Amino acid sequence: MHNTYLSFVKLPNGNLEISFCGSPEDREEFQEKRKERGSASVWADMIESYACNGSYYHFDPSNGRPFVGITGCMDGIAESMTFPDDGDPEIIGDWWHAPDYYSVDPLDFLLNGSPVTFILVK
Repeated sequence: MHNTYLSFVKLPNGNLEISFCGSPEDREEFQEKRKERGSASVWADMIESYACNGSYYHFDPSNGRPFVGITGCMDGIAESMTFPDDGDPEIIGDWWHAPDYYSVDPLDFLLNGSPVTFILVK
């Protein structure tokens, strides 16, 4: 597996389009990992090369860390985040959410070759 699995494109309306750009073998491996470990673990693996370089963090905006006023479980992508010593992460820049979080896991689309559009929140 190589270390760039996702492509991020900011659309003119501010939304964020994410596409899977790994190989067919990578896709297969992530599908197996998802069955074994769940979606959150796969998101962490797929986005790691970006997050380690200070951009594009996957987070659950409903858990209050950082507090963004969302109460339902969903997927969020932050442009960047800081992790101060007090333990409360802070979003730096824009952040986006998956609009159909209540019925669809964005990985269903990504791992089947379709892009996912996350909606700009801030």
